[in-house]
Amino acid sequence: MATFPRALSLTLLLACALLLTGCGSSAPFAVLAESIAAPAAKPELAVTISPSSGEPGTTVTLAWKAKHADSVAIENVGEFPPEGTHSVVVQDSTTFTAVATGEGGTASSTVTFSLTRPKRPPRNPLPPNPINHIVMLFQENRSFDNYFSAMNTYRVANGLPADVAVASPNATNPTFDQTGTISRFKMVSMCHENVSPAWNESHVQIDLDYQFKPAHEVTTSRMNGFVYTGAKYARDVGFLDTEGRRSMGYYDHTDLPYYYFMAVQFGISDMWFSPAPTRSAPNRMFQLAGTSNGYVNEPVMTGVRNIFQVLQERGISWKIYYTDTQGGVPVSFITYFDAFYQANKSKVVPVSQYFTDLENGTLPAVAIIESGYGSSRLDEHPSNNIQTGAAYVASLINALMNSSSWKDSVFFLSYDESGGLYDSVPPPAAVAPDDWVTPRDTAPTDIKGDFRRYGMRVPNLVISPYSKPGYVSHIPIDHTAILKFIQERFGLPPLTARDSSQHNMYDFFDFSAPPRLNPPTPPAQPTNGPCYYDRVP
Repeated sequence: MATFPRALSLTLLLACALLLTGCGSSAPFAVLAESIAAPAAKPELAVTISPSSGEPGTTVTLAWKAKHADSVAIENVGEFPPEGTHSVVVQDSTTFTAVATGEGGTASSTVTFSLTRPKRPPRNPLPPNPINHIVMLFQENRSFDNYFSAMNTYRVANGLPADVAVASPNATNPTFDQTGTISRFKMVSMCHENVSPAWNESHVQIDLDYQFKPAHEVTTSRMNGFVYTGAKYARDVGFLDTEGRRSMGYYDHTDLPYYYFMAVQFGISDMWFSPAPTRSAPNRMFQLAGTSNGYVNEPVMTGVRNIFQVLQERGISWKIYYTDTQGGVPVSFITYFDAFYQANKSKVVPVSQYFTDLENGTLPAVAIIESGYGSSRLDEHPSNNIQTGAAYVASLINALMNSSSWKDSVFFLSYDESGGLYDSVPPPAAVAPDDWVTPRDTAPTDIKGDFRRYGMRVPNLVISPYSKPGYVSHIPIDHTAILKFIQERFGLPPLTARDSSQHNMYDFFDFSAPPRLNPPTPPAQPTNGPCYYDRVP
């Protein structure tokens, strides 16, 4: 087929049009104008990164602005509006490639983060980790501010600085109809109706815009959707608190004297987040395996390795102590790993065995205590009495402190997720654990998101004879940091990219100092607070 230069083609086309016009037709000019209309403008894209260098674990902010574009996609990060910012945690030297797409084509731009390891003065190696017994317990559905927002007042009263990141006393959330606000307030009841921490609700809690805009258009994290989701959940399931006020309540040292006392005697973190912005089971899977296998609802963990499997393969002792049974089966999240559970039932034992092992000096190297998620109702879930749950936790910790195992043990207490209760600190960026960057079980109508963001902050205690008294860690971590601690202590490989990226938690400890063999005597945890559901507070 013959080809012609573009200029010649246009000349011939114009000549044809003039001939046709001479015959009394003006239509060809319209056709001609349409055929040679100016092409759509090619997109233009500018991208910046700040900072552009730093150590592993640095949080960087990507900022971009595109002209003549409908969207900007950043490789391995996500798709965004033409102009915006996004923060990510970087563990190594990384080049980010952004592509703007519009009617006129595409434009790309790259920015690079360079890993720097500044010279440090020579120093003696850290003392070896002397911890020989690691005990974990995760209670249910509490945010950091729900339990510990009054911590600074308590610390100051005990001669410590007010250096815990907590909610402002004047913090508010918009009402359900967004015509007013609801302020934070002190709870009176030790229980209340539940609030939802599920995938969609968690995102709306982070910012109300998720309720009314596509996820890619949401650029803020105002932590202003807790009342809305609390009210909507109550209306959906028939609860009484249809205004969502319970979402803004908090407790203090008069309600939870044991936890507050232990927090100033040992260590806490004000940057401990749940692994993902969703409900209990997926976060529990991160706690055991460093991943939820791509699920944000009901996980399927077939073929996924967990920390106890690695311990078993390495010949390191472990046990799982359960509190409740259901239908004769232990209520334990290890049952999600069914093949492993079936092969190791002998190591999943009643919590009475925990007290026996402490008495006999046979506590294993690693243990998890599964709390009272069933009929005992000892897990501090919002619908259960927090004081009876806290008293149960106190009995477990006190038994360890009074045993021969105390001298080389650590007890990690945390909560699986926030339960939909108000917290003031936006969840930062996180490392995706595996190939499942986005959830595999969300519906088309669900909010778009991925595993590159933590869930909300949760309460925690790090209790050991080596714990720094009154210590507050400000390093962002999630439950998988405990996996990292176990791995470094026993020379184990990481399970996923998530636990590999975590801080090892050594900042909580002073391994160069002698252990505190005589632990402090904590106050008794009261259990006589009122518990009702028909009103707030």
